Amino acid sequence: MNGTDTGYAWFNAIAFYVDTQPTDYNGTAYKYSIRGSQPMYFNVSSIKNYKSGYYYNGSFVKYNSSDYINTTLSTLTLRSWDEVTRTNVEYSYPNNINVSTTTINGNSLLNITYLNGSWPSGWYWGELTLKNVDNETSTGWLGFSVRPFRVQISSN
Repeated sequence: MNGTDTGYAWFNAIAFYVDTQPTDYNGTAYKYSIRGSQPMYFNVSSIKNYKSGYYYNGSFVKYNSSDYINTTLSTLTLRSWDEVTRTNVEYSYPNNINVSTTTINGNSLLNITYLNGSWPSGWYWGELTLKNVDNETSTGWLGFSVRPFRVQISSN
């Protein structure tokens, strides 16, 4: 009762920021759902500091070339729910997953493929960890779905 109060707070200290966006095969359109026989693509960026972005000349600008840093892939892990066994199944690089590159030169298009044929249907979530030249790591989050087919209905 001396007029003081105690509070709690948290913060996250990271060496660099990893931005991941699901995309199509040429990295221009947002795409988070694929068929089992297709590869999954992510735009992956390793950045000194996070920026929220702004509009310039009609385009959304988030980072410029001086914001990016070079990194290498340290780990990549995906998980999916198995309806039959009612357990999470874990897939990892290089055991079950292949990636098109392990070097992220600031910003790269990462092609992720399943090594055992077609991706099993379901939702996938996980993370990739990148390492910079000082051997510091940071994590980016991944998520997408695999569907055996798609139905679209429209009426006139």
